Amino acid sequence: KLPSESADFQVGNRVKITAKHYSTGELIPDWVKEQTHVISELGEDKVLLGWPDGICSWVPLEGIKKG
Repeated sequence: KLPSESADFQVGNRVKITAKHYSTGELIPDWVKEQTHVISELGEDKVLLGWPDGICSWVPLEGIKKG
């Protein structure tokens, strides 16, 4: 079951990253935070974000905002 915060997000939504780290713990570079990303998949407490060039990464759900 998805947490209640995920109710505001759906696959295909455009979002900005506010988190400092990916779900793997790696630091998110500032240039990545400046981009707008598309939600590709919703996880239990994270979202899979895709870029136009096909790169994707999991980000904590509380680390995104509608963009």
